[in-house]
Amino acid sequence: MLAELALLASLAGPALGPPSSQDGALAPAPTPLERSAEEFFRRQREEIFDFTIRRMEYVIFHQDISAESVDWLSDVLGQNEILDVQSLGGDARASFEMSRMARERRARVRVTGECSSGCAIVWITARERLINGFTAITFHGSPISSLAWFRDHPDSITADELEFAEEQAGRMTSLLEEAGVSPWLFLCAARLQNATHTYTPNRSTNPGTPITTTAEYHSVWFPRSILEQAGVRGLERYDEPNARQRLEIETEHGSLSRPKSIYWAKDGDCDLERTAAAS
Repeated sequence: MLAELALLASLAGPALGPPSSQDGALAPAPTPLERSAEEFFRRQREEIFDFTIRRMEYVIFHQDISAESVDWLSDVLGQNEILDVQSLGGDARASFEMSRMARERRARVRVTGECSSGCAIVWITARERLINGFTAITFHGSPISSLAWFRDHPDSITADELEFAEEQAGRMTSLLEEAGVSPWLFLCAARLQNATHTYTPNRSTNPGTPITTTAEYHSVWFPRSILEQAGVRGLERYDEPNARQRLEIETEHGSLSRPKSIYWAKDGDCDLERTAAAS
């Protein structure tokens, strides 16, 4: 049922809005059929949220992070509750709002599946994190690393774009500092994700003659040591992944036909950013 609802939501596209002008002419008002379709897809989105953002013995959020899904969560999440998250992330501003909500309502954020991008921000800034074993929490570029790049390449951005980047990076930095987490962690994630690494893949033919190629990474997984250096606490039960768990996170929905490239960070990989921040 959930797959069918997700498909319907994906087909819905953006909600129909008021007539817009183009070349001075007003667009025609939505037809009754178009209004009916908009209402249908609105109900479908609500059914999806009702299934993926709801209260059981705890509150689950198994959904992309958007302004709409965070608004839905706001109506469900109470004070001092367990918030079980599984999400590939989503909109940056909505992620900050969700992070702020989790902190203000003192939610205990638990990851039971994959949590990346904006979801990782929600987890890392939570007042309390619940972990039991391997957690597929991955990081990548963020408003903080984007701002650093823009400042290094001032000719690539307008003044208005720079102002917006500074605003978003400022919001994220404020959240991290409030949580006691050092922003250098996200600078490191961006470097490890985007730097070109070499690796030797397994081959089904000519296994004695491996080839070396280069690849960039979808996201970065950090070991406990690096997270603790960045100020993340409560990681006593944060485990390294085994081979099966690595395979699961390196594929899209468990399908080997849709691989994801994860950089599995090692002790010392973030020494560059950590040292620079301390100087």
